[in-house]
Amino acid sequence: MGRIVTSASLEKMARHLALLAILAVIFRSSGWADAGQGTIWALAAAASALHLAAGRLNSRGLPSGLRK
Repeated sequence: MGRIVTSASLEKMARHLALLAILAVIFRSSGWADAGQGTIWALAAAASALHLAAGRLNSRGLPSGLRK
């Protein structure tokens, strides 16, 4: 049960970080904010890492026949 909650929390954090990365790109292109390229890359990398970790936690708890 704890693994499922942790996985869901990581997935939700990954989605929020991905949204922040998208907003940073939009705000940078429109001139509203001065988000650097490194910041955008860091947000995208963190979102990818959290998504990967959540996926590994999800697949670890399932029997091999039920994995995606």
